[in-house]
Amino acid sequence: APTRQLVEELAAWVAARGFAAEPYHAALPRKQLAQTYHRFRAGACRCVVATIAFGMGIDKRDIRRVIHYGYPQSIEALHQETGRAGRDGQASECVLFANLTRPPSLLPNPSRSEEQTHICTEMLRKLHAYASSRSGCRARLLLSYFGEEKAGEWRCGSCDLCVSGPASSMDVTVDVAVLLRAVQQVWLLHTGGGLGSRPPNVVHALVARSSRRAQVSRAFALACIATRSSGRAFQTCWCRWVS
Repeated sequence: APTRQLVEELAAWVAARGFAAEPYHAALPRKQLAQTYHRFRAGACRCVVATIAFGMGIDKRDIRRVIHYGYPQSIEALHQETGRAGRDGQASECVLFANLTRPPSLLPNPSRSEEQTHICTEMLRKLHAYASSRSGCRARLLLSYFGEEKAGEWRCGSCDLCVSGPASSMDVTVDVAVLLRAVQQVWLLHTGGGLGSRPPNVVHALVARSSRRAQVSRAFALACIATRSSGRAFQTCWCRWVS
C-alpha cells in the first residue's frame, strides 16, 4: 500500500474478514515489526500488509501472491516489487488493484526538482498505459518495455490478457440514443417546453444523495418509459437504477 495509514486500514479490513493479516511499516515498534516478520516467515501469519519500502525488505522465497493496492511509481517499481513472489521457482500470482479511469499521481516529495517531476510523471504515464492495455500479453509488454523482444506470436499464457483474450467491443449507438432522448424528455418535463429555464443536472440526479435526486430521478425514469426504442432492456435497467 502507498501510505502507512492505508496499510493500517487494509490490514484491519482483511483481518475483520477472518484472514490473518498484520500491518508492516516504519512507524510501528521494532518489537512488533520483528514479531510480524518472523510470524510471516514461519507461516503463522499468512498476509502482511506493508508499505512499499518495508515490503521489499521481506525475505521469503515461497510468497505465492503479491498484491498492489494502488499504483506503484513506475513500471520498474512494479517489476521489482512483484519479484518478491515466487522466488522458489513455483507459480505465483501478482495482482494490481487500481483505478484505470484515473491516471496515477506522484506521491508528495518537496525535494523533487521540476525536471525530476517531469521524469516521474512520464514514468507514471507509461505505467498507466501498461495497466490499461486490453490487448496483447502483459509479460510481452513488460519485456518489450525493458528492450527484450520475443519472436513471432509468443505469449505467456498466464496473464489476464492471455486468459481472457482480447477485449470485446459493443455497439451502444441505440442505447446512447435512448439516453439522449430521455434527457431531452427530462428537460421538457422540467421546463414545460420553455427555453429560459435552467436544465436539471441529470448526472447529479443519478449519483448524488439528496431530495433533488429523487425529484429528477423520477422524471428521468418517466422519460425512459416514455422513450420509444428497440432498446427496452436498456430502458428497464435505467428505470430500475434511478428509482
